[in-house]
Amino acid sequence: QGLMNNKWLYASSDGKNFIILASRFMPEKALYILDYHGDISTLLGFAMHKAIDIGTHKLTCHFPAASTQIFGELVENGMQIEPGEIIVMERHLV
Repeated sequence: QGLMNNKWLYASSDGKNFIILASRFMPEKALYILDYHGDISTLLGFAMHKAIDIGTHKLTCHFPAASTQIFGELVENGMQIEPGEIIVMERHLV
């Protein structure tokens, strides 16, 4: 409910499309796509307008490297792989 009140969640009235957005580590740099389902063109259009509304001109999305479907959808809609301004580090515990 809080996400919808703050307009970080867009859901179509028929429930077939949704996108969850956030401002992550550097909100002035980019709007982050947390999750989505449905017509990616429509959803990215909403996200682009939201990004401009908050004063940034960049969308970012993290997803598993093995997800060729997500990769393909994003590339087909104008997103591209670029070096980021965030460093990802891991420590394997097992």
